[in-house]
Amino acid sequence: MVEIDGASHASFGDYGPQDGDGTPSISTEDMHAEVTQLVDDFLSPLAP
Repeated sequence: MVEIDGASHASFGDYGPQDGDGTPSISTEDMHAEVTQLVDDFLSPLAP
């Protein structure tokens, strides 16, 4: 499990703000870039 500082639950989807979710302090672009890097780092050992 990885926590992305500044992200909210709505940061991971495309469904808009959710009640009680708070306001993200990371931009959508930066959050997506961090998730992309984390997934790449996780999967890269599996590549042939």
